[in-house]
Amino acid sequence: MAMNTRKPFYIWLVALVWAVVCWASFYHPGDEYMLWAMGSVPGLWAVLWHGNQGDIHGFLLPVLGAGAVTMLLLGLILDLMRVSRGWFFVAWPVVGVALFSAVMVFADHPLQRSHTVTDGLISYSLAAINVALCFTIVFGLVGTLCGWAVAKAARILKRRQEDRLHPQTVKS
Repeated sequence: MAMNTRKPFYIWLVALVWAVVCWASFYHPGDEYMLWAMGSVPGLWAVLWHGNQGDIHGFLLPVLGAGAVTMLLLGLILDLMRVSRGWFFVAWPVVGVALFSAVMVFADHPLQRSHTVTDGLISYSLAAINVALCFTIVFGLVGTLCGWAVAKAARILKRRQEDRLHPQTVKS
């Protein structure tokens, strides 16, 4: 039986995309860096041990480092679980567009808090990309686990049905 080896894919993609978007979002932070913080959730745990008080600019490198490590680990888990790449690349933009659209429709004048409309659109887009990436990772992991559970249950039910249809003879 040949072992099916698959090259690592998510481990580098997820960490690289997240880090680049997080860095860009820091320079287009939205209203008082809140959009940057929302998209940087995987790395915000580094702020707890940073000790920097009052200067947001000192948080960028620790958050990038901690978030990259977190995303590398999540990417490794996605690779090990063999989460469908096709599904991932369909779900991620759909979730991103849904988040961006929801903010534009339901928020109270979201673009008025930015310096310019363009800066506001960039801020919200970058935050939507990273938040959607995190949601898609969670959905992918949960969906894959649920798929495994359903497949296992189907195998058990099939085995039980076969045992009922073809009972084995017991030798005395």
